[in-house]
Amino acid sequence: MNKRIIASILGGCFAVSAVPALAAVPSEAAGTRFEEAVSVLSSLNIMNGDENGQYRLDDTIIRSEVTKMAVTAMGMQDAADNAKGTENFDDVASDHWANGYINVAVSLGLVEGDGDGNFRPNDEISYSEATAIMVRAAGYETKADKKGGYPSGYISVANENKMLKNVEGSAREPISRGDVAILTNNTLETNKMEQTGFGSNPVYEVTDKTLLGDNLETEKFNGQITAVGAAALNGYSSVNDDSVRIDDTVYPAATNLSNLLGYNVTCYAKKTGAGDREIILAMPVSGKNTTVDLNSDLFAGLTTKNSLNAVEYYADENANRTTTAVIDAEAQLIYNNRAAEFSTDLIDLTGKQAYMTMLDTDNDSRYDIIFVTEYKNVIVDYVSANKAVGKDKTVIRFDNDDYKLFLGSNTAELEDLREWDVLSIAESLDKSYREIYATRNSVEGKLDAKSEDGYTIGGELYKLSTDFTEDPAVGTTAEFCLDVAGKIAAVKTVSNLSDGYAYLTNAYRSDDGESVMIKVTDKSGEQATLTLAAKPKLNGVTSTPEAVLAALTNEGSVVKQLITYSTNTSDRVTELNIANDRSEAGTADINNFTLNKKLENELYVSSTGKFGNIRVSSSTIVFDVSDDKDIKVTDSSVFENNQTYSGLVYDMSESFTAGVIVLTDTAFKANTSAPAAVVKKITVGMNSEDEQTDILTALVDGEETTLYAADDTVLTKGDGKKLEEGDIIQYKTDSDGNIAGIRVLLDISAKETEFATESENDMMLVYGKVEKRFADSVNVSVNDEAAVNYSVGEDVKVYSIDSTKSKNNILTASFDDVTAFDSDENNRLFIRIYEDEVKELVIVK
Repeated sequence: MNKRIIASILGGCFAVSAVPALAAVPSEAAGTRFEEAVSVLSSLNIMNGDENGQYRLDDTIIRSEVTKMAVTAMGMQDAADNAKGTENFDDVASDHWANGYINVAVSLGLVEGDGDGNFRPNDEISYSEATAIMVRAAGYETKADKKGGYPSGYISVANENKMLKNVEGSAREPISRGDVAILTNNTLETNKMEQTGFGSNPVYEVTDKTLLGDNLETEKFNGQITAVGAAALNGYSSVNDDSVRIDDTVYPAATNLSNLLGYNVTCYAKKTGAGDREIILAMPVSGKNTTVDLNSDLFAGLTTKNSLNAVEYYADENANRTTTAVIDAEAQLIYNNRAAEFSTDLIDLTGKQAYMTMLDTDNDSRYDIIFVTEYKNVIVDYVSANKAVGKDKTVIRFDNDDYKLFLGSNTAELEDLREWDVLSIAESLDKSYREIYATRNSVEGKLDAKSEDGYTIGGELYKLSTDFTEDPAVGTTAEFCLDVAGKIAAVKTVSNLSDGYAYLTNAYRSDDGESVMIKVTDKSGEQATLTLAAKPKLNGVTSTPEAVLAALTNEGSVVKQLITYSTNTSDRVTELNIANDRSEAGTADINNFTLNKKLENELYVSSTGKFGNIRVSSSTIVFDVSDDKDIKVTDSSVFENNQTYSGLVYDMSESFTAGVIVLTDTAFKANTSAPAAVVKKITVGMNSEDEQTDILTALVDGEETTLYAADDTVLTKGDGKKLEEGDIIQYKTDSDGNIAGIRVLLDISAKETEFATESENDMMLVYGKVEKRFADSVNVSVNDEAAVNYSVGEDVKVYSIDSTKSKNNILTASFDDVTAFDSDENNRLFIRIYEDEVKELVIVK
């Protein structure tokens, strides 16, 4: 979205203005008397913020900092870099940040020490001292000395040359950082004095040279920005994204100037190494640009005045009278960042989500350039390789360069988006360009009231975007998603029941028999033992503790399950809900606590964030109850690509997004992308927690590796037998680095059985006889079928298993060791292929 519009949206105020909403000004200086000076100096790298990016313009400044500014203003940065390392003062070490600047400044006669071998780099500098340094930088030292020397002569010369214009302070008092910025900026444009006559009577003359133009090779000039990137005024063609047209001349631009299209500006163009001039700064010319920024809420209507079109608008939300802005008869229209034929339909903001900036560039009180940004909202449902799909099925493609995407105030990529982001999309009339502004701001709470003005939530009024179509009931507790203007664009979650999710592990009578207790692990992962209130509600109906206990048990045993509950101020359970089972239908029920689906060895795909058609979002709560003695509460990050899981899905939204997933089985195999491991031996030992477990030693990635198993059941084959020497597997480790799951690729006890698997999760396995080996490929036949050729790259890992040997029988090998099948050796070759590339070869004898 046009940055001018973005700033107006975020700023929340709309009024007549002389500058665009986003001028290229450090935020601290914007709107202050330091604005121009700080903008120029920061663009020229003469003045920069501190380590936190702060300019601290009202703070005092020290001697070393002003010295650096003067040297840099003279274009002597390279000289300062080369002068580093020499210690001319006791208090300026060779590695002091200003060492080079001070050495150069001393050699140029700009500054001197205190006569005792010190420079005092951290001392505050006075108004007079800073003035003297800049007078010397401009070449006026001789003239200043003739006028009385320091300080009066220097101040007199500085005043004559307007170097002290707008600089505040008194001669002996410390000067502020902001005032030094103004002083330095004035000095840049002062005509330099240079020595033109030499000998016993040297002559000094004022030249037409300046530090800005001569030393910094930077030209200052005025003009109108007529094109920035693809956005151009009528009659002008577009330019490259990194260029700007000022009047009729195209320049490379070092900064984004899209917010200044149409403005009369003062430009700074610096000479580059290629010899051309690059715009490093452009600022609106004071008094030559007048703007009105307004949004559709402040738009009152269109009218005419003196036969010209005019816009009536309110100055702010509290105004009860409208103001009229007259549009020039030849006004140009920029609609969604592209020039468009002027149309009253396009500038009529009635019933739209839109923003308008009207610009008067000739001070005739008629606005001659009109910028309109009209947008529609799309709520992200999911993101795929090159598109985002909205919950209303709108498809937004990202497979070309016709868009700019912002997340907050930063540019973003498609993969940065996630479900429930609100995309405010402004598209040009010819659909050649879109600016998309993504927000993920929301407000949570109960909908207290609805009116024509919007929704009241938590005592605050929120307006509705014009494309918001949902109609939640008053009293609904929800999360309301806000668009770029802070208006409600979607209702993310709705629940008329408690969202106090917890996993119930026990329910029983207290020892005295007077109370019913429950044990739970709540959604924060904390375990709690709670007492039921005297009249608890069960699924919304007033009940008794005894009835609730009966509902939680089956054939005398407590049913461990997910519940929701609420407590009062005495921490007694006043409401408890058992899920309504709709898992057979697999449908959503947004008004009730619901079990929506049962997952049975369901595959998780990370690119879509789905189990089949069930989506998992960043807000999905995950209870891992696979070990009910150690229940864990986590989030979607627990799921790994191409792993299968079993569990229960609760409170699924209408977009099939899980509210809660209870994992009942988190056992998993290794990813198919994992390297093959050739088992050398399995031993038994004690892990770091002094628990007995199995230890795997194997060849992995060409090296021998030893790892502990998470427990003594992990390193087993399908028949329950332990892995043995020569088995080929893949393994997966847990967060502690222990093996948590394996996939058996080749059971060495069945080494006579040849096979070729179908590709699964990008992996294929081949085990057969080599018919012929070539320099970079091999022909392999499986079960005497026709041979297939497999290319072998230089990085392929090769191993050898020789079951005829009792020692050193499992080794790393090379492709040269691969030979054709020999009936005496009974040798075969195992091949693992991943993403159509051979990853490992294992020679088996």
